[in-house]
Amino acid sequence: MTGIFIIVIGLVIGSFLNVVIYRLPNKLSIVYPERSFCPSCKHKLGILDLVPVFSWLFLRGRCRYCGEKISFKYPLVEVITAVTIYLIYIKYGLTVQALSYMILMLVLISEAFIDIDYMEINVNILIVGALLIGLLDIAGILFNVITIKDFLNQVYGMLLAFTILLILVLPGWTGGGDLKVAILVGFTIGFQPTIMFLYTSYFIGGIVSIIMLAFRTKLLKSAIPFVPYLALGALVSILAWKDLIHYVLG
Repeated sequence: MTGIFIIVIGLVIGSFLNVVIYRLPNKLSIVYPERSFCPSCKHKLGILDLVPVFSWLFLRGRCRYCGEKISFKYPLVEVITAVTIYLIYIKYGLTVQALSYMILMLVLISEAFIDIDYMEINVNILIVGALLIGLLDIAGILFNVITIKDFLNQVYGMLLAFTILLILVLPGWTGGGDLKVAILVGFTIGFQPTIMFLYTSYFIGGIVSIIMLAFRTKLLKSAIPFVPYLALGALVSILAWKDLIHYVLG
């Protein structure tokens, strides 16, 4: 029952992330208007239009009021969010560490889709995520759930991510937004997981980029949104960094 509840909560949170992903880059408030609206006709959506995933399926991916297509991205974000939260729950339970990882991944999912749509990141999302994770760390230290050694490990992870990404940013091989995202990831997951996070992100990103170039879906000088690979690398590291280190090192 707890697992089902976690998935339902994940779908609801994913629905909220859709609001964040659409509104913030367009300079719209996530508070007003209170109810979501169709991007095409701007008609406010009813309760039955807002049931995560199922409304999209029931309406066959179209707006009930104007008939325009609703992007598959909306249920995709909801499903990805629910699955991500569930996997972290299965691995870590309902702990301070799990909550920090969940917050991190919510930030990364939002930033990944904003990067795909607009080729940018939203600094405000990173700031809110960093503040929440920082507050969890403080609470963890006060209640002896997180040790000073654990916290220092997070700082080392942040410094590692900052150093590696800065080396890549200076010659223009990656963007400043990627640097900011990586810093938050490094601080949240710690030193050793950050090694695998960087390795996995750039390995997957490199493979996909080569495939895209081979099929000429991207030109050599075209910018490629990289936050999705950072998000995927972070999730893989959160769930299996120890196994990956053993595998890579033989």
